[in-house]
Amino acid sequence: MANFKVFLFLLLALPVFISADDSVCPLTMSQKLLSRGRRYNTYLATILNPSSSKVSNVIFSTSTTLKSIDDVESLDGGYQMDGQTTLNAAETFAFTYQVSIGQTVLWTFTCSNSVNPTSIPTASPPTSAPKATTAPQVIVGDALATGGKKCPAGTWWRPSPATTWQWQLSGTVDTSIDVQMYDIDMFDNSKSVIDKLHADGRVVICYFSTQYEDWRPDASSWTASVLGKNLDDWAGEKYVDIRSSVVRSIITSRLDYAVNKGCDGVEPDNVDGYQADTGFPLTAADQLNFNQFIALEAHKRGLSVGLKNDGDQSLALQPFFDWALNEQCAQYKECNAFNTFISNSKAVFNCEYSGKGATTCPTQNALSFSSLIKSLDLTASINAQCCTFAAGGCARASYTCISS
Repeated sequence: MANFKVFLFLLLALPVFISADDSVCPLTMSQKLLSRGRRYNTYLATILNPSSSKVSNVIFSTSTTLKSIDDVESLDGGYQMDGQTTLNAAETFAFTYQVSIGQTVLWTFTCSNSVNPTSIPTASPPTSAPKATTAPQVIVGDALATGGKKCPAGTWWRPSPATTWQWQLSGTVDTSIDVQMYDIDMFDNSKSVIDKLHADGRVVICYFSTQYEDWRPDASSWTASVLGKNLDDWAGEKYVDIRSSVVRSIITSRLDYAVNKGCDGVEPDNVDGYQADTGFPLTAADQLNFNQFIALEAHKRGLSVGLKNDGDQSLALQPFFDWALNEQCAQYKECNAFNTFISNSKAVFNCEYSGKGATTCPTQNALSFSSLIKSLDLTASINAQCCTFAAGGCARASYTCISS
C-alpha cells in the first residue's frame, strides 16, 4: 500500500523512530466526526489484512496516535486517512492495537517489523447468541396460508433482504397497502387492527420506546430514580437508566403485552442512549447488555425483534436480532453500518425523511435495503417506496421461522 501518506506516532517514554515496510500491519482509518447532530470522539476503522480481507464498522483504539496527516479524503460523511507506522530502521519495534465494539474487545493485534498478521480472526459477539435447536423453516414469499400469523407457534419471523413494509406510527392505520410487514404503534392500535392485518396476510411489528413517555398507560411504573434527562425535541419523554431492574421489568411487561395483543414482533426504539447525555453514566457495554437483554427476552416469547438505529454496535448485535430498522442512513451516509444484517440474510428496513425516489432509491436498492421515503410524522402516506424503482419491482421476499 505504497500510497499511504499518514504516519502514526508510537507512544513511548523515549520515542525512537524505526522505518517499517508498507506491508506491515496495513490499515485504513475513518474518523466519524458528526452523526445525527451528535459529535463522536471515537475512530471507526476498517482493518485490512495482506490479502485485502476486511472487517468494517468497528471502533479502533491503539497505543499509537496520529503524528501527521498528508492525505485526507472525505468518505461516508467522515474523513479517510491512509497510513502506516514509521520508526527508526536501526531497531525492532512492536505496537499493539485492539479492535472492539463499545468496550468489548473482539481481538488484539501486535504488529512489528518481523511479524505480520496473515489473517483477521473471526469476531465473536460478547455473549453467545441463541442458536436454533431445530432446523429453521424457510418460507418463500407467502407460501403459508394467509390469515393468522406467518410462523407456527414456538417460532418467530426473520425476514430476508428486500422484504416490503409500511411504517405508520401516527393517525388511523391504513390497512390497504400491499406489503409483507406493517410496523405500527403497540399502544395506539387495538387488537382488531392487528387481526385485520393478519387476515390480509401481513406480519405485524409493534413499536414501543424503551424510554419513558408520560402519556403511555404504564407511565406510573417508572420510578423517579430511573428517570433521567429529557429527550431533545420530544416533549414528555425522558431517558431512563437501562441498568436498572425496574426498567427491565417494564420492558418484559411490554413484551408480554405485545404477545397478548397478537404482535408478530417488536421494534424497541431509543436503544442507543449511551451516545447521548441521558443523566446516567451509561457505557457502550451497558447498551450492548441492555439490547441483548431485549432481544433474548423477545425470543423467549416467540417475538421477532429488530435493532433500531445503533449502527455503531451493529456488528456485535446482529447475531441477536432478526432485522434492523434505520432512519436516515442515506442522508447521513451511514448505511454501511448495517451491511452485516444483509450479509447474514436479514432485512434492513430503512426510512429517509428527505430526498426523492429517483435519486435516493437506486442506491438503497443496490444495498438490498427495504427503503421508504416518508414524512417525519410517519402517517400512512409514502412519498416513495424504493422497490418500485427496482428492475423487478416489489417482489415477495422469503422469510425464515426461527425456533429457540
